[in-house]
Amino acid sequence: MPKLQNFVAAGVTVGVLSKFSLTIRQSSMASLSLLFVGLAFTPDVISAIYNILIYPFISPYKNLPHSKTPNLILGDLENFRKEEWPGDLQLSWIEANRGAPWIRYNTVFYMERLLISTPAAAHGVLMTHSYSFIKPRFIRSILEVLIGNGVLSAEGDMHKRQRKLLNPAFSFGHIKALIPSFENVVWRLVKNIAAEASDLPKDENGFVVIPIDHRLHESTLDIFFQALFGIDLNPIQNENHPLVKAYQTLFEPEDPVGFLGKLDLILTLTFKAGALPTPRAREVANAKKVVSEYCTQLLDECRKARVKVDKDHPSTDHNLLNILVREGNGLRDQEIIDNMATFIAAGHETTSSATTFAIYWLTKYPVVQAKLREEIRAHLSVYSSECLDSVENPLRYATYEIIESMPYLNNVCREVLRISPPVPITSREAIEDVEIEGQLIRKGSTVFLSAASLGRVSAVWGPDAREFNPDRWNNLPKSAQDPYAFETFLQGPRACIGRKFAELEFKCILIGIVGMFQLEEADPNRDYKVTSYVSSKFADRLNVKLKYAA
Repeated sequence: MPKLQNFVAAGVTVGVLSKFSLTIRQSSMASLSLLFVGLAFTPDVISAIYNILIYPFISPYKNLPHSKTPNLILGDLENFRKEEWPGDLQLSWIEANRGAPWIRYNTVFYMERLLISTPAAAHGVLMTHSYSFIKPRFIRSILEVLIGNGVLSAEGDMHKRQRKLLNPAFSFGHIKALIPSFENVVWRLVKNIAAEASDLPKDENGFVVIPIDHRLHESTLDIFFQALFGIDLNPIQNENHPLVKAYQTLFEPEDPVGFLGKLDLILTLTFKAGALPTPRAREVANAKKVVSEYCTQLLDECRKARVKVDKDHPSTDHNLLNILVREGNGLRDQEIIDNMATFIAAGHETTSSATTFAIYWLTKYPVVQAKLREEIRAHLSVYSSECLDSVENPLRYATYEIIESMPYLNNVCREVLRISPPVPITSREAIEDVEIEGQLIRKGSTVFLSAASLGRVSAVWGPDAREFNPDRWNNLPKSAQDPYAFETFLQGPRACIGRKFAELEFKCILIGIVGMFQLEEADPNRDYKVTSYVSSKFADRLNVKLKYAA
């Protein structure tokens, strides 16, 4: 449909729909603008009208429990925007329809969605019928634009092949060998925090206030470059490095939830991501080019420097790029490059979010923090404030065996990931009809799995499901022992390939920070809003009070 006709159709549609819903006239100008632009550029405006006026009466899911959609045009979008914490809205639907495996709701233009609301339904989608579902078109489009065709965005046979060839690089032995690189970066983080704190004024109790989330973000990026490529990027000191700036452009947009961010999302839903020459599209294309060229250069250097290894001369170079070149026979160069970009993007963003949430929870629960510090120092007695003047890194004593022998550390990490998963929601589109938990899921239907909701369902986790309580992991209810109740890393063939990597990195960072510093809330009365882009994070800086722990 020509553009002019699209605009006319959009205007007529808004006029017609205003007769059916007072909520349109009550919407903000920004919402109406988004609506108008979205309709004007939609190839088939009639489809939007059909979704709103006809489809709800003939939907195969019309008898399922459903949300009380507040707005005929925007669906549940307005309520999602009001959430204090990701998953709150979907959790309320699950709690109100206890035991129902599926709940339907609506997004913009009344597009119908299905919410997975029980571990059994999650098992059906992620395991039993895993390859009957793929990522929706617009999600695949965004991932391809940002990181290429790595294992995260690949589907079907391409995913099976890449996953099989990548698995050896994430074996237990290889991940265990990366722990020293984790610890070197964490120690650098600790020293940088201490140096920054030394220049700030102290309160009467010796605390200083510092923003900590950006430090954690830079350190997780640093860890990934050491572990993946064996290079010391040190983004804390080299914040203007082209690669650091490129990742900031790709994954830290200036306006992810404002008007321009919403407009970008609508255009992505309508067209292929990056198809329109918008300023954001050009920024992303340039940043991705920087990442791709850098990864290509590193791959070329790795191949040139590679020395044939035999059983008598095992390799001691354990970064993942060398492992993939050595053991990933069958992976094409572009696949290695795309997966390097994938691991950095997916890995450092999510771990950064997880550690930031961990610090947040530990400042709100000082008893938990003190108990965790006591365990850390019991296993690493050398760890004290005096270590800052030591030549050697005290974390060098934290072997894999010692890290895994700290049960409370393990509980704290799992509880943080349960109650505040870095990636709160995952979507899938059915590519064939399939029956799950007594419901026929039609081809083309989009289903959502909310890890942020399933991890807090009272019928699964108990009446205190919304509370932060690491001790729950010592005596989980039987219902919570189902692996599909804990979906932070997903389950089945599409589960996170780097789970062990992320868990060990997460633990090392907490050992470093909590072992050294006592942390408190900088502003106990402040309400932190959480937003989601690639991963969940606080909309504003997370400031904390800290001092050396006695």
